[in-house]
Amino acid sequence: MDKELQGMSEQQLFTQGEQAVKDENWNHAIKYFETLQSQYPFGPYVKQSQIELIYAHYKNRDFPETQAAADRYLHLYPTSTNNDYVYYLRGLSYFEQDRNVLQRYLNIDLSERDLDSSEKAYQDFFTLVRTYPRSPYNQDAHQRMIYLRDLLALHELHIAQFYMKRNAYMASINRAGFLVQHYQGSPSVEEGLEILITANRKLGRTEEAAKAYAVLKKNYPDSRFLAQLDKKS
Repeated sequence: MDKELQGMSEQQLFTQGEQAVKDENWNHAIKYFETLQSQYPFGPYVKQSQIELIYAHYKNRDFPETQAAADRYLHLYPTSTNNDYVYYLRGLSYFEQDRNVLQRYLNIDLSERDLDSSEKAYQDFFTLVRTYPRSPYNQDAHQRMIYLRDLLALHELHIAQFYMKRNAYMASINRAGFLVQHYQGSPSVEEGLEILITANRKLGRTEEAAKAYAVLKKNYPDSRFLAQLDKKS
């Protein structure tokens, strides 16, 4: 195929790349668009070919290349009207990167793994929703943000619990505090507050413990932790 690409015009390369996308032949699409950008770096089809290339890499499940291509586009065209789509695709690539074959078919608790890609996905979806409120991708991005928020909050909770078990109370306070501050609305916030109260009490930080207790009581008046904390106080 590479020999066939030599001498093709920019329009021919773009047209063939688009056809490969329609045929879901992602490897061919990638070759056409990459060749176009290499041979005609200042042509009229370059900008759109870069969008198509990001999509082709994503559909080919080559997530690092998706992210690299998206990074290049956002760097070259920081004010492009297509940037909502680019953030969406990059966010999807990070979102899928943490969901490998093992996670799909085995009972693996994703919240107990390193979640660097999920954090990046959350930030891309957040940027999309905040910066492009009328984007057609907002609704899906928002739903994914809710899932990621709960996942990342649970991850912070696991770490805070880990430190509590080892009597590392200040470290536990830091993680639980981050959880409560950044992931409001997550089911993990309730237990995060309980950890903040308990850890602060252990360190004799009565004022901080009282503040966290007030927040817990106000927002979770039926919390199972309140009775437990009252017995310990």
